[in-house]
Amino acid sequence: MTPLKVLLFFSCLMFSLPFCRAFASASRPKTKITVVTHPIPLMVESETEGRFIDFTRGLLADEDIVVDIVVLPTNRALDFFRQKKALIFFPGNEAYDLGDHLQTLPFYSKKDFAFHRSENKVSSLQDLKDKILGLTLGYPYDNKILRRPGLAFEVAPSDEANFFKLASHRIDAFLVEEVTGLKALRSTKLKGITYNKKTPLSTLQVYFALQNSPSGQKWQHILNHKIKAQKARLDTLNDPEPLFPK
Repeated sequence: MTPLKVLLFFSCLMFSLPFCRAFASASRPKTKITVVTHPIPLMVESETEGRFIDFTRGLLADEDIVVDIVVLPTNRALDFFRQKKALIFFPGNEAYDLGDHLQTLPFYSKKDFAFHRSENKVSSLQDLKDKILGLTLGYPYDNKILRRPGLAFEVAPSDEANFFKLASHRIDAFLVEEVTGLKALRSTKLKGITYNKKTPLSTLQVYFALQNSPSGQKWQHILNHKIKAQKARLDTLNDPEPLFPK
């Protein structure tokens, strides 16, 4: 083979490599991962919107993975996971009955605060003794609060409904996660409602729950590695800017 033919041969080979890689990638079967969750204001607005949605899709972003996120009402989402119809459930925490499952490292701390009328002081559970505490239907709450003697509870269908009940003196305080609570309060445009930012009444560590299976063990390892890599950025789940800009 002449030097010119050798040169042409290797030039053609190098030119064709990117196309070969692209073809191999396109023909490689993709792994489908089903993830189930439930609506959470700001965090899970839909299958495609919300801070937890952006965070989850960012962690699982991979050309060989198809992520199918299913959003269902809370109890149905829990049943969906317990029936093994999804590999992953979030937001996992100790308040949920998830059955036999694995869990990743925590990626978020759910801090619940007592919002109250400005003329009252609520800094601890003791301040709420013999008072009525508002809760939102479908939200997970720390069992230490739910089982505490001396507390009475009223459940409303939304955070906004609880704030209106609080403003009209139908409840004495409203227990809600800080970020979603502030968003709901702004949307109501109510005045004279506050909270003590320094004293959350409860804190739940939030994680990804996975099926206790070989596949679950594999993805537990992958997600833990990715959560560690994003540790410095996890606090931005509370910030206006998305964790993984689009």
